[in-house]
Amino acid sequence: MSENTNLLNGSLEPVHEQSYDVSPSVAVITAVAEATNRSATEMPPLAEWFDPDALDSLIVSAHDDASVPTVTFEYIGWQVAVTPNYLQIAPQNDG
Repeated sequence: MSENTNLLNGSLEPVHEQSYDVSPSVAVITAVAEATNRSATEMPPLAEWFDPDALDSLIVSAHDDASVPTVTFEYIGWQVAVTPNYLQIAPQNDG
């Protein structure tokens, strides 16, 4: 992993971390797909959990803000943390 802070629940170690070359919502789908050895087209729509357009808008607009938002959520058994600079994912801890 990089020198970035672990944004996930303290007991979870990120298994994937990346910066963006696509929108944050697409990056989430891609990261979880890669971690689960699936195609991004096989993944359930992110919209079943929340509005991906709102995620993209919040994260992209934050590049111009002094504050740095972190959005954390669960997606198909994975914990996801998204900031304007990168995302982290880890398998959800059931314990």
